[in-house]
Amino acid sequence: MSKKKRKKHHESDHHETVLFRRSIINILLFLSLTLILMSSAILIYSIFEDKSKKAVKPHVPVAAPAVTSDALIKKMGEIVTAEEKPEPMPSESDDYEHAIELIKPKVPELPKKEVIEKLPPKTVVTPGVVEKPQPKPAIVHKKPQLAIVIDDVSTYTQVNNLKATRIPLSLSIFPPTCNFPSTPKMARGLDFYMIHLPLEALNFNRPQEKTLTVESTPVEIEGRVKEIRRLFPTAHIVNNHTGSKFTADSRSMKILLAALKKYDFTFVDSRTTSKSKAKQAGDFVGMDVLSRDIFLDNIADVNYIHGQLKKAVALAKRNGKAVAIGHPRDSTIEALRKSASILKDVEVVYIKEML
Repeated sequence: MSKKKRKKHHESDHHETVLFRRSIINILLFLSLTLILMSSAILIYSIFEDKSKKAVKPHVPVAAPAVTSDALIKKMGEIVTAEEKPEPMPSESDDYEHAIELIKPKVPELPKKEVIEKLPPKTVVTPGVVEKPQPKPAIVHKKPQLAIVIDDVSTYTQVNNLKATRIPLSLSIFPPTCNFPSTPKMARGLDFYMIHLPLEALNFNRPQEKTLTVESTPVEIEGRVKEIRRLFPTAHIVNNHTGSKFTADSRSMKILLAALKKYDFTFVDSRTTSKSKAKQAGDFVGMDVLSRDIFLDNIADVNYIHGQLKKAVALAKRNGKAVAIGHPRDSTIEALRKSASILKDVEVVYIKEML
């Protein structure tokens, strides 16, 4: 090969090498640029995703700090023992916000209407026709009313035995317990029933489950009433089981009756103590409270119970109505089955008809 040809060949190899290197460099630059663009895209996406997560982050409510019992009572208002100057008792928690026109509502005065004297209509006299006077409607005299409440009802057997008397007895049913869990189901088949709510007694060593005490907070009392409403959706009257200590405590009774009123209950005082504050608490929250007049069966004897029934009838005749309380004992049920002659002068009614 001539020198000229070798030189030309060498230049050709050099040119190809330069082109190859340039290609490699271009490829590396392209890959670097692609990597930079991808990194930038990932960074931008991460920033926007983080902002998006922050924007839709669910709000987690922060629990309100615990409030002491004294603070709760303060928020409910100055509940004082002096009955002559009661203070209104407003809401003590968010769950109580609708509770609360707790003082007796004022009845707005109706606008005075003008009295317009109307002339009697003209009488058209037809010759030969004598107009006969219209007879006055007869006055219906209702018998005195007697409500017989039967407390401590918790079994189907008791219900069936009481129904067999064919007397409209107001059955007061225990809330469910471990021993008697089916009382809400049992109540569904009754025309009328009440709730027999356990309250703290002075001298009773076997309290029912979930008995409310004078140490119960307003939230606990309201929560128990709310539970009763859920368990017994068609009930509207509550009376106390025991409760000689609770019903004598003005503060506790005001809180209880306020909660009962919120959940559409009325209270009947079993009057297990002469110191009961149920009537005063009822006046405070604007609720009419009935009270027991006679206990029928402090002695489990048919003759004794008949004697108590006669006293209840006499009270009904004197006052127009009376409330007697008994229990689903065999002697009480037998006495009621044989009481037709004693009860003939009164109308035995469900206690709801007296409210």
